[in-house]
Amino acid sequence: MRKKLTASIITKLQVPEGRRYVKLFDSEVPGLAVRKMASGVTTFIVERRPRGSSVAKQITIGRAAHYTVEQARTEGRKLLAELSSNDYLAISSLKSSIPTFAEAVESYANLELSGKKQSYAADTSGFNANTGCAVKTALYNGRVISRLVMSGS
Repeated sequence: MRKKLTASIITKLQVPEGRRYVKLFDSEVPGLAVRKMASGVTTFIVERRPRGSSVAKQITIGRAAHYTVEQARTEGRKLLAELSSNDYLAISSLKSSIPTFAEAVESYANLELSGKKQSYAADTSGFNANTGCAVKTALYNGRVISRLVMSGS
C-alpha cells in the first residue's frame, strides 16, 4: 500500500493478526517504506531492483525512533540513486571482496608469524593454555601487537 508517510501514520500502523510484519510505502519517494514488525519494531527501508538484477534488494535505513520521515526520505533518495546506478552490482561485488579490518589484521598477523618458530607463534596468538588467557592480535602504527584477554571476556 502507498501513502504519504507521516509520524502519526507510522505510529498508528498496526500489524494484522497472524502476520510477522507490514510494509507501508511512501507516495513521495518510490521505493521508500516503513516496516513494522509484530514485535513493535518500526524500521525505514528502501526496496528496489538494482539495474541488471532480477531480484529486488531491500536496504535498511534505520529505526523509525532514530530518523524523522524527512531524514529517511533524504537517505532513501541517496540509496535509490545508488541502486539505479549502472555500476551498482559491480561496486557491491567489489565491496564484498575487500577484507574487513579484522580479516586484514588476522592475515597480517599470520604473515608476520609465518617466519617464526612454532613455539613463538603459539605463544603470541590464539589461546594460551599456560595462562588461561586469549591473546588478541592487533595492528598499531604498522606493528603487530598483542593484548591478553581473560578467558570469557
